[in-house]
Amino acid sequence: DIEDLTEFAQQEGAKGLAWIRLTEKGPEGTIVKFLGEDVIEEIKRQSGAKPGHIMFFIADKKSLCNDVIAKIRNKIADMQGLRKEDDFRFCWVVDFPMFAYNEEEDRWEPEHHLFTMPRDQDLEYLEKDPSRVHGKLYDLVLNGTEMCSGSIRINRKDIQQRVFDVIGLKQAEAEKKFGFLLRAFKYGAPPHGGVGIGFDRLCAMMQGINDIREVIAFPKNKAAECPMDGSPDVVDERQMKDLHLKCEVTARQREAVFEQIIDFLEKNKIRYELMEHKAVYTSEEAAKARGTELKQSAKTLICKTENKYLMAIVSGNKELDLEKLKVIAKVQSMSLASPDEVKDITGCAIGAVPPFGNLFSLDVFVDKEMMENKQIVFNAGSHTKSIKMFAGDYKILVKPLQADISK
Repeated sequence: DIEDLTEFAQQEGAKGLAWIRLTEKGPEGTIVKFLGEDVIEEIKRQSGAKPGHIMFFIADKKSLCNDVIAKIRNKIADMQGLRKEDDFRFCWVVDFPMFAYNEEEDRWEPEHHLFTMPRDQDLEYLEKDPSRVHGKLYDLVLNGTEMCSGSIRINRKDIQQRVFDVIGLKQAEAEKKFGFLLRAFKYGAPPHGGVGIGFDRLCAMMQGINDIREVIAFPKNKAAECPMDGSPDVVDERQMKDLHLKCEVTARQREAVFEQIIDFLEKNKIRYELMEHKAVYTSEEAAKARGTELKQSAKTLICKTENKYLMAIVSGNKELDLEKLKVIAKVQSMSLASPDEVKDITGCAIGAVPPFGNLFSLDVFVDKEMMENKQIVFNAGSHTKSIKMFAGDYKILVKPLQADISK
């Protein structure tokens, strides 16, 4: 079980999982000799651990540790049969921290969003100690799943400007991005806030269903298509002409995909490096232009089976093995999608597709060797823009199926 939990922790982004088993004869485990008796006794005192218990440890960034340990706790609960399917436990989570400190950029960032009203008692710490400021935020959680999230919004210009100052948003930039809001405050804005419950998610959980599409009246499939009416569909050229419309979406689609990626990374507070370079069309050209190793390049391919499309990612120094992928995906046929199909599905040209299948409702398969890199680099919807990020963060965000699919 410990080996399974260690593998699970690594799949979720941890570098490993240390443990200590407490017995009547004393502690056992991988890190006992590194901690010493006094430290172990203090851990036992604070945790209440006794002989017969096992303690697990992860060392990394606080946010990653909290995320992975929480998932391990839930996995252990499922292994031990501690969670009952018909037991519904609701919980309101309040008083979130307003800011998180970005050590790499040496600045404060909003933990939630820029427009949350700080608690009244914390206003005096906005400039002095942002770490002590908590927001008027509230989440409703059911059995560990977020049902709704809301907040009280800032309704005063002076407080909004102070929040901008804390995160280093200069006045000129704030005026450019949010001038309309700052000007609106002078007309008076009452205290206001809101929350919206995920009713589909609630229904799915009450029915013990993991896929919310099972409780939606007219759900879309993974290709974002509606099986009931067949939308979206091709518009007849004559209709386009009658409406004085012309379809020129390629450039905008590329930009939209790039914006989606950046928004996705920013919302999840993922560190990344944006690279702009000359147009590149092969992995070799890309690695040279980026100044990175060829094996770090994530080569993203769209594949076609008998009834669906999927995404496969291999290193730039490898080739995709379609036969291996066919076996792993458990399908009868497997081929590469045509350039037109790739563009229809992703809005990108071949060679520019980013490895985020979740943006296109595609299942993602990634070669194991690709994820051995500490960092990966990929085209961001364009032949002239690339993004470098940590492979561990990518695994957490996309949760791809990792397997041997290269040759």
